[in-house]
Amino acid sequence: MERIVINPRQGWQDLVENLGFYFHTIDNEIYWDESAYYRLSLTQVDQLEQATEVLHNLCEKAVRFIIENKRYEGFGFSPLSIALIEQSYHKQSRSLYGRFDLAYDGTNPPKMLEYNADTPTALFEASVIQWEWLQSLKFKADQFNSIHEKLIEAWQELIPSGALVHLSGFLDNGEDYGTLTYLADTALQVTKQVKVLELQNIALRRKWFKQQFCDEEGFKISYLFKLYPWEWMVKDEFALYLLESDTTIFEPAWRMILQNKNILIVLWELFPDCPYLLPAYSSPEKIKSTFVSKIKEGREGDGVFFCKSIETMELPKSVVVSDFIYQEWFNVPNFEGNYPTIGSWVINGQAAGIGIREDKSPIAKNSSRFVPHCFS
Repeated sequence: MERIVINPRQGWQDLVENLGFYFHTIDNEIYWDESAYYRLSLTQVDQLEQATEVLHNLCEKAVRFIIENKRYEGFGFSPLSIALIEQSYHKQSRSLYGRFDLAYDGTNPPKMLEYNADTPTALFEASVIQWEWLQSLKFKADQFNSIHEKLIEAWQELIPSGALVHLSGFLDNGEDYGTLTYLADTALQVTKQVKVLELQNIALRRKWFKQQFCDEEGFKISYLFKLYPWEWMVKDEFALYLLESDTTIFEPAWRMILQNKNILIVLWELFPDCPYLLPAYSSPEKIKSTFVSKIKEGREGDGVFFCKSIETMELPKSVVVSDFIYQEWFNVPNFEGNYPTIGSWVINGQAAGIGIREDKSPIAKNSSRFVPHCFS
């Protein structure tokens, strides 16, 4: 795996904006960064694809184990969350997509850092923008990227042809809006009825002694993709109505299990011989080497702390130790001060491609840059 420095394309901002990518710069800092790219070998791509497929299968087994054995301790789920999780699982509600974050040095097996199983972003840039970048440069190389095609295939399986699909989130957030409109475009390849709406415009109406979710025009929401975390939804005043709703929601509620970092502990308990997992525990005393502490419901690097040893561990005074899990550290490769994290996408249960985020710190954050890749 190489990091190759190149000159960005002239007028690249206009080029990506012509594709609908307007959040290439966030808070005056470059987010889409084409001043470099990562080149992988075919063998390395095969290794990433295999790791993703194996981890996906292990996660499905872990979810089944947790629900069938009611092994919810450590997750911090409320009774309502558990009821929604079990209801959606027994209804066999299906997932559209998710993203594994992997540490990978190009030689050793990729290691799972976490699973962004509910509301993952960086989708549009991974699917469309880096592909167009590669095509425009006419490299004699390929890209691990079938995200767009697999999303369309997924919609074909998950929604009836002609159904009205609603996609909702905070539309004033550039990244969320970009993700939602891209997903709406892929759904339009399957159904001609797609509506993107503000989350706060979802309402309830009573029909035949039952509450139904509807949009601001009163249309029933039968299929909803929401870019809004389940752990927030279950605390909403309308959350109780989710149990009686017949709305199909992507991602389904059982994905709360995989989004919660306590799943890392369960995976290690169940599959300690898996080469793609790192040791993870509920107590830092069990790790004798460098580790990271991760808040269970944290996102985008929030609540992740690097610890050389338990003696040097320092957490903010406002936090509760039991809110964290503790995972053995894996040395993320350092390319002249740039640390990449591989985001490996799963679409409708299949490995679909990668996007690479890099940072000046080994811990990827919301502000980490997206850098394209290719392989040959």
